[in-house]
Amino acid sequence: MLGSAVSVSVYDLVLVGVPLFLLAGVVLGQAVGASVTASVSAGSLGALALVAYGLFGAPPRAT
Repeated sequence: MLGSAVSVSVYDLVLVGVPLFLLAGVVLGQAVGASVTASVSAGSLGALALVAYGLFGAPPRAT
């Protein structure tokens, strides 16, 4: 039980990765002088890719 509580699943990575991708898209976009809209769009595409992997490519979480 303790091992499963400590281990990090793919779904946990997706939940953490989505906001990180959005933030990274904004930060990188600003760093290169791109507009906020374009950088958020790039981050959103990365987030959608992670969500799609979490829904369709990852094994189900062990309960």
